Amino acid sequence: MAIATEIFTSTSELENIFSTGARQAAELGKAILVSYTVPIDAANPIELFGRAHQLNQTAFYWARPDSNFTLVGAGSAFEIITEGESRFETAAHEWRELLQDALILNEDDVWGSGPALMGGYSFDPLYKRSSLWEGYPDGLLILPKVQLTFSDNRCYFTANVHLNADTDTWDKAEEIIQLYNALVQPAHLDYEPGRLAFEELLPARTWKNIVETTAEDIAKGKFKKVVLARAARVTAENKIDVARMLCRLEASYPTAITYAVSRGEQCFAGATPERLVRLQGGLVQTMALAGSIARGATSEKDNRLGDSLMNSGKDRSEHAIVVGMIKDAFEKVCSEVNVPETPQLLKLKNVQHLLTPVIGRLAADKSILQLVEQLHPTPAVGGLPGREAIAAIREREQLDRGWYAAPVGWLDRRFEGEFAVALRCALVKGKAATLFAGCGIMGDSNPDSEYAESNLKMRVMLSAIENS
Repeated sequence: MAIATEIFTSTSELENIFSTGARQAAELGKAILVSYTVPIDAANPIELFGRAHQLNQTAFYWARPDSNFTLVGAGSAFEIITEGESRFETAAHEWRELLQDALILNEDDVWGSGPALMGGYSFDPLYKRSSLWEGYPDGLLILPKVQLTFSDNRCYFTANVHLNADTDTWDKAEEIIQLYNALVQPAHLDYEPGRLAFEELLPARTWKNIVETTAEDIAKGKFKKVVLARAARVTAENKIDVARMLCRLEASYPTAITYAVSRGEQCFAGATPERLVRLQGGLVQTMALAGSIARGATSEKDNRLGDSLMNSGKDRSEHAIVVGMIKDAFEKVCSEVNVPETPQLLKLKNVQHLLTPVIGRLAADKSILQLVEQLHPTPAVGGLPGREAIAAIREREQLDRGWYAAPVGWLDRRFEGEFAVALRCALVKGKAATLFAGCGIMGDSNPDSEYAESNLKMRVMLSAIENS
C-alpha cells in the first residue's frame, strides 16, 4: 500500500516557522517549544509506526478502530522522565513549564492534534527494576518530533521542536522532513515468525501455590483481593513483525484500545479492553472491568456462560470492589459522578467481562494526570486494600511487571487526553516476546482455574504474534 504523502513544497516553509520560534526564544532568553500542525492526505498509521520501529526510533501508537481515532508519534523532541511516587505531579509540572511561552500553530485544533505527550508509567515505582524493562522507566512521556492524528477520516501532521536562539532552524526543518520521508517508505518484513517456542518464566506449580496461599490469606481476612500476574516468553524462528502484530490485534479486537510504545529494538504493545480514563471537554469517562469468563462455542453456550458470570457471587463481589474504588477516586476530582447500579457484559473475541461505565464532570482546577494518579492502580490490577495488596504483590509475585497493568496513553496541551490500563500485552524484542497476564484472587479462588484464565488472557498476544 502506498503511503507517501507530500506535506511541504520546500524546507523553507517549515524553516520560516522555526525561525519565528528562534527569534521568540532569543527575546525570552530561553529554549521554547515550537509546534506546527497542518492537515495532510491520510497515510497508513500502522505502516508509519512499524517503519519507525524498524528505524529504532522512539515511537508511539494509539488506536481504537471502532472510534475512528488513531495517534502516531515518531522521534523524540522532548522527554519527561520521572521516578518515585511524585512521578505524575512532576510530569505535570514539567509539561506546564514546556508549554509556557510555546509557539503553537494549529488552525484546525482537532482533539489529539497539536503538541501531545505520549508514553506511560510503571506499575509500581517502588519495585526494583530488572534489565527486561530497560528504556521503560517509572514515568516516560515523549513529545514526538513527528506526530500524526487520524480523526473522522482526516489526517493532521504536527511537527514539534524544542529550540533556542542558537538553533540551526534549517537543519531542524530538514530533520523533520527527512524523518517523515523515511517513515513513509514501505516496510520490508515479508516473512512470518515461524514456529514459536513457549517458556514459563515461573513454573506453573509455583504460581499456583502462590495463588493458593494468597486465597487462604484473603479467606482469613488479611486482604479483600490481590491481583497476581505471571509472565511467559515466546521465541519465534524469525523476527516478530510489530506492524503485522498490531494489524492482527486491531482486526480481532476492534472495541479494544490498541497501543504500542517503541524504544530502540524493544516494543511494548497490546490491545487492552480497559480504559483507565478519558478526558475531553471536561467530561471524564472510565470503566470498571473485573470478573471474566470464556466465550461459548455456540450462541446458546455463550449466553449461558454470560449469565453464569452475571450471577457469580465471586465475580460480582470482585466487580463491586472495583466500582466502589473508582467512584471514590472520581469524587475527589469531579463535581459530578454517574455510576449505573448494575454491570453489563463486555464480549470480546475469546473472553467476556463484567463492565460498569463511570462518567463524571472534572472540577475546574484538575487535570488528566491527577485522575491517572487517583485511579492507578485500580483494584482490577492491584487489589484491596490498595497498599496492603501492592505490598503482597511485591513480596509474592516474583515478577517485575514494568509497564504491564500500568497507565499508558497521551495528553495534549490542555491536559486532556486518554490513558488505558496496559493489559493483554507483550514486550517484544527481535524474535522474542514476553507475555503478561493477571487474575483477581479472592478467598474462594481456585489455583487451576486462575491459571487457565491467565492462559486465556495471554492467548490474545500469542495469537497476534503467531499470525503476524
